[in-house]
Amino acid sequence: MNQFVTVKTVIVNNGQKQATLQGRSIFNDSNILFLNEKESAQEIYNNNSYLKSVVVKKQFPSTIYITATFFQPVTVLEGSEGYFVLSNTGRILKKTKIRDKTLPIIHYYQKLSFTGYSAGDDIEFKDIQESLAFLQAAKDGGLAVNSIDINSPNMIGLNTNTQKVLFSIDKSEKDQLYQLSTVLREFKIQGKQFTKLDLRFDRVIVGE
Repeated sequence: MNQFVTVKTVIVNNGQKQATLQGRSIFNDSNILFLNEKESAQEIYNNNSYLKSVVVKKQFPSTIYITATFFQPVTVLEGSEGYFVLSNTGRILKKTKIRDKTLPIIHYYQKLSFTGYSAGDDIEFKDIQESLAFLQAAKDGGLAVNSIDINSPNMIGLNTNTQKVLFSIDKSEKDQLYQLSTVLREFKIQGKQFTKLDLRFDRVIVGE
């Protein structure tokens, strides 16, 4: 192999050579002329569950630049024999037997098989996906959510220590998110609190 075109240096995120990315070995002694940037980026992505995005660029004669962004954990989903740490998109960042109590927990009415999913997989169930959207909206509105109970598609509840927000996937997600943000904003302006907020019907039901 022509040593002039062999990859010698891999630089991650603006010059930091010390990287925690798995799968960088694909560049070892590879020929930079024939290296496919998109395929290499996909392989790096597949090997790192916390990756949100990754771009691989070649710089001749022998350097690879990797630009990566990372997911942050937002919640844990209780599984059959452990917990799935999830991103805001439902990507499984990590599987663990020990719950991270700093993150809100999702109790799902049908516990997913702990062995049936791997880090890097996406949880695509609509009720879980919408729960993640409502979790973010609640946080943006100042609620400190500690758990989410998904008892059925029509009975999903966000819980704080003193408050509950109920919503349903049978009603427009967009409408319910708008109602949630509106109520939270108005209550904040008025300095009021609620104990229960039910978004599942045409008219929002507020318990103070």
